[in-house]
Amino acid sequence: MIYRSFTTQWSDNNIKINYKGGGLFSVFINIFFKNWVSNNSRTYSDEITVNFYKPNNGELVKTLLFDYTRNIENGKVVTYFYNLKLFRATIRSIYKFFFKNSNVVGIPELYMAIIRSAIIEPIEFLKHQAGWELTHANVFVYNDKTYVIVAGSKAGKSTLITNLNEKHYINVLSDNYCFIKDNKVITIEEPFRSGKVSRYHLSFYKRRINGYPKVFEANIDFILVMKRQSQNYISKLTFKELLCEISAINYKEKEGIRFVSDNDPIKIDNKKFLINNSNYQTFELGLAEGLKNIDKVVNIIIQLDETNKRFLTSTKNKH
Repeated sequence: MIYRSFTTQWSDNNIKINYKGGGLFSVFINIFFKNWVSNNSRTYSDEITVNFYKPNNGELVKTLLFDYTRNIENGKVVTYFYNLKLFRATIRSIYKFFFKNSNVVGIPELYMAIIRSAIIEPIEFLKHQAGWELTHANVFVYNDKTYVIVAGSKAGKSTLITNLNEKHYINVLSDNYCFIKDNKVITIEEPFRSGKVSRYHLSFYKRRINGYPKVFEANIDFILVMKRQSQNYISKLTFKELLCEISAINYKEKEGIRFVSDNDPIKIDNKKFLINNSNYQTFELGLAEGLKNIDKVVNIIIQLDETNKRFLTSTKNKH
C-alpha cells in the first residue's frame, strides 16, 4: 500500500504528513483536515509519517485507547499505532447513538486521539524546534485585527467564538489550538465544534461539527487570557503576567509534548511557555457564569480596539 500525503497550508516552513493503513483513519483525516487535504501540496521543510503496525524497534507507549511507538528517522517523526481499542469504541458509539448526550469515547473520539498523537504532537515538536509555542486558544480576525483568546477547557472558548461569529461575522482561524512566535500566529486545521449533539451528525465529546477554518496564519494584535470570574471585566496584563498565565493553563491542561510519556522521543522537559515580547497588546478578560454574560463579553471584545486606543492615549498623556 502506498502512502497518501498532504501538507500544512502556511506561507512557509510547511510540514508534509504521510500516512497509510487504517481505513477509518483516512476517513477521519478527510474530516479533520478537509481543506489541507483538498488543497495543493506546498513546499515543505519537515515530514511526519503515520503507520498502523508494530515496528521492530523503538519504545512502547501504552495509552487507554491504543499503543504506539515513535521514532525520529532521518529527521522525520514516524509514529506506529497498534492494539487499537476499536471494538470497545464501536460498542460505545452504538451506545451514544441511542443516548446522544453520553460522554463516552466512541469511534470519533478514538480517532481524534490518534490524530492528536500522530499529527498534532509531531507538528508541535517540529515547530517548537523552530521557536513556536503551542497553546489552547481561539484565534479570529475582526475589522482587520487579529485576536488570540487563551483559555483552558470548559472556560467557554467555543461558546464565545460561536456567539462572535453569529453576531459579528468574524474570520475564525481556530477555536482550539494555535502556535505563537514573536507577533505571528499559525493554526492547525481542525473542525469547529459547537451546538447540540444529534444522532445523525458527527460529533466529538458532545459537540457537533459546524464549520472549518480557511486561513491558518496572521499577525497578532491582541492576546487575551480569559478566566471564569464573578463579574465581566477587561484589564491590562503585563507580558510577564501573560507568560505566567499561559504556562499555568498549559500545565493544567496537560496536553502536548511536555506531557507525553517519558518513553516518547518528542517529549520536552521545559514546562515554561517561552515567547518573545512583541508589539501586540495583552489583556485579562473576566467572564461571569451564565449565557447572558457571553453577550456582554462579546461587546467588550468588539470594543477592545477603541478601548486600547483610549488607554494608549491616556498613558501617553501621563508621560
